[in-house]
Amino acid sequence: MKLSLTSINNRVKSYLARTLSNIQIKHKIPVNNSYVYLHDSCFLDAYKAETFMVDWINSIGGGVVYDIGANVGSYSILLAKKCKVYAMEPSIKTLNILQKNLVSNNVFDKVTILPFAVSDSCKIQKYGHYAAVVSIDARGYTEDSKYFTDRKMTQTHDLLSFDLDTLVKLFNLPYPDYIKIDVDGAELNVLKGAKETMKHAKAMIVEINDKEALNLLKDFSVTRLTSYDNGHDYYLCKNKQVK
Repeated sequence: MKLSLTSINNRVKSYLARTLSNIQIKHKIPVNNSYVYLHDSCFLDAYKAETFMVDWINSIGGGVVYDIGANVGSYSILLAKKCKVYAMEPSIKTLNILQKNLVSNNVFDKVTILPFAVSDSCKIQKYGHYAAVVSIDARGYTEDSKYFTDRKMTQTHDLLSFDLDTLVKLFNLPYPDYIKIDVDGAELNVLKGAKETMKHAKAMIVEINDKEALNLLKDFSVTRLTSYDNGHDYYLCKNKQVK
């Protein structure tokens, strides 16, 4: 059966219409004189609560960014408006929402999703959901996290992990100009496996739950951005060797 160009075009339009009809935008959030569209409820106040992150993103002029622990893409979306983003997120449940958010904000062509955990080596480790009812709002931890063993996980699954230095070489990724790390207690292993990659980054924002991780940032000028009471804080790290 021959198909005319018009017929093909109509079929494509019909397919896209069906696909987009299944993506219902739930939340419209004003940020930077524009809007961000999200399909979950757990990050609705993030932009107001973490103004330091929005300010840092606004200060970036462009380049390549690694968003390690991208979650549902709240910050990948903002970064993708000016940068090429590599969003690294291992959670099976979260990845579905991440993809929807990228499509709804029309930045899916600026963001490459890498569905892996980042660690200190290449390995298979467990990922656990920490909540009475497993949902997108549930917090999750990799086996690397300091919280994995002392919190009861309701559901676990195996996932593939790479150290960042190997990941860059294996997939021939461009070195990052900027890095965001928010991995809920697994940052020590992330930094251990990123020694070469970090040398190329102008700056990083790192959520630190394990103060030992600060010992791996000696080549950076480190500024504490928050003063939380729950054992973790965010740090701005500027590379002393890269301008």
